[in-house]
Amino acid sequence: MKWLLFGSGNKQGRAKDKSCRQSYANNGTNSYSLPLGKCGMQRLRSANPRGVNFVVTVLVSFHPAGFITKNDRAFHVKCFYMEPDSIVSQSIDVSSLPTTEISDAMQMPKCEYSVRRDSPNGPALTFANVGETVYHVWECNPADMGMLVKKCFVTDGDGEDHAVIDYDGCSTDVSLLSELVYDQNLMKAHATSQVFKYADSNQLYFTCQIRLCQRQMGMCQDVTPPFCGRNRPNRTRRAASRTQDPEIDVATREMLVLDQEERRQMGSNPLCVPKMTLPLIPLVLITVSAV
Repeated sequence: MKWLLFGSGNKQGRAKDKSCRQSYANNGTNSYSLPLGKCGMQRLRSANPRGVNFVVTVLVSFHPAGFITKNDRAFHVKCFYMEPDSIVSQSIDVSSLPTTEISDAMQMPKCEYSVRRDSPNGPALTFANVGETVYHVWECNPADMGMLVKKCFVTDGDGEDHAVIDYDGCSTDVSLLSELVYDQNLMKAHATSQVFKYADSNQLYFTCQIRLCQRQMGMCQDVTPPFCGRNRPNRTRRAASRTQDPEIDVATREMLVLDQEERRQMGSNPLCVPKMTLPLIPLVLITVSAV
């Protein structure tokens, strides 16, 4: 093996980041340690099972110069850190009457975040043009609870984050993302957006927190849907929070976004199309060369 690269193949300049790549040309080992949260690694919390997922995509390249060829291999790596649950109990005998314990555990919903074309029910996309109208969709199943979408950020995967939805679930800038519209069952929401991008990057993805509440027990009142804009009440963050409500982290797939000049270049030079479409695969690059 000759090269090992860590980094996002979709992010400009990531392959040249020395902290995200490793050469094996003169190295007899085949191990590598990547710090948590580096090189575009995503951190996603899970409510069931309770813990944190660290997600990263790895590309193994066998070309001596580090080029990406058909012989390369990509691996989507997930590392899950489970948080143990501690249960403390104490029994007290108050009578000789025998009792039978009946218990039931509610299953936590599974939530997804996607960006779609044409409508909230349209096809999911990983490629878009600046100015194109798209639909951000959040959905949890089964639909027996309620949800609040909050603390959403857009990021280029390299540490550049910008808030688009605040702690209370309201848009921070309606020119980037509209206020959310919730379905009647409070387990699906969508918002419209005109596609935008960072000035020095074609790649971006979105992350959010989803707060769950017991709708059937009336615990979603004053939680979701949120009051935004002129109807927004004056309340403190402490008063609005309930520490017992579970929260889940969700993220979209990484998207490639082109502006008008880049679209013009692709249209005038068809030979560039394969190179430009390669970043559609959200990779965290590792280049490994065979010894």
